[in-house]
Amino acid sequence: MNDSPRARSRRGRPFAVAAAALVLGTILAVMVSGRIDSPSVEASPRPSPSPSPSSSDGASPSPIGSPGLEPTPASSVRATGTLGAANDAVLVRMLGGALGRPDAIEVSLLTLDAGAYETRLEPRVIARIPGSIVPQGVELLPGGAKYGQDGRLAVEGGMAAEPFGGRIVIFDLLAPEAEPWLVPGEPGGSAWSPGSVLAVADEGEIRLNDTNGQTSRTIDVPSGIVVSSPDSPMYFPPTWLADGSGFSTWEAADEGAFGRLGLDGSYTRTDDPPPIFQSTGRERRWAPEGSELTFECAQDAGQESCTVSATHRGSPPVVWWMAGSGGGVVQDYVWDAAGDGVWLLTERVTGEGPVTYALSHADVPNDWTDVTVTALDQPSDGGYKIHGISDAAPTFDGRNVLIGPQASTVQLAVSGDGARWSFGEGAWFAGWAANQGPYPAPP
Repeated sequence: MNDSPRARSRRGRPFAVAAAALVLGTILAVMVSGRIDSPSVEASPRPSPSPSPSSSDGASPSPIGSPGLEPTPASSVRATGTLGAANDAVLVRMLGGALGRPDAIEVSLLTLDAGAYETRLEPRVIARIPGSIVPQGVELLPGGAKYGQDGRLAVEGGMAAEPFGGRIVIFDLLAPEAEPWLVPGEPGGSAWSPGSVLAVADEGEIRLNDTNGQTSRTIDVPSGIVVSSPDSPMYFPPTWLADGSGFSTWEAADEGAFGRLGLDGSYTRTDDPPPIFQSTGRERRWAPEGSELTFECAQDAGQESCTVSATHRGSPPVVWWMAGSGGGVVQDYVWDAAGDGVWLLTERVTGEGPVTYALSHADVPNDWTDVTVTALDQPSDGGYKIHGISDAAPTFDGRNVLIGPQASTVQLAVSGDGARWSFGEGAWFAGWAANQGPYPAPP
């Protein structure tokens, strides 16, 4: 039997089948009490740094070229460029109001630099969007907020009068009171390019929504080619290539056969997964040579038989973690920035003590180092996940991992050197403010 942590499918992320229900249930729990408070942290003794237009990887990318998407003259006067740095986490809070209809949407940046954990982290607000501009009839899903690194925010939702009428509301953070752009799309099936284009997966096609001019067009996905997991769009939306020229793909009949789907609809097969663009760090499905991490438990065996392994085209699996030797219950796992090591999140119970959670890292199989072990507020259901990861920095204190309950807000930031910071309630992670560099990171 191939079980998975918290009902994780072999190809999807945790709770693929119940993702929508988890999101709605969590939203109700978070929003039903009304206004959400800001984090209860002390003010930093030093002034908050101003958003930097550049990242640690050099200049931020320019908006991608999109054949057939011509911007209107008005779009040429809009300022472009990132609103923060690569180590700025973009947080979204829904303030007050009713379920799906907040009074305001607050967007802030949390700078995770080498000294920030010691000086007390403090988010700084970069935009507050009035709830009155959300189109009538649209109910927002805050867990579906995604930051576009050209200063846009896409918030997924639906139409109250249409149970299956998915909508995406796109706000301009440089003009937070401007009328947003409403485009069709199902929860979880969208992804920002390195520039200003939001891709939305649909059956047999991808819709490209260019915010510069608010124009849309579609490209067909060739038969047998997969761009977004149909069984788990919440966790595998379209994955942009690192240069924004198209999308990473695999073949339905052979997950070990990779390729590129260009913005012109052309398809090219590749031996290995091509380098990809990272909005959150969770886009890392495969190692550079194509191995995929899976969680399995032997049929009719106990928890001690469970393993996290790397598999590729039917070759013998490489076991990275074993329950019998590593202990704990797997919550989540993801490749590191280079794709040759793994981050692992486990739940641990020792004797009659409290439940703790360990974030660990391994450069080679079965050689784990605990980065931090800490108690966390127990989620009502679903366990925990790694919401975001930024770990290409050369030093441990420049690497950061964001952890929180499934389909919910972030609860903890962990530095690669073990420092921790707890978030206030209601902080949804929408992505990193600037380019993380390609995955896998160059050697």
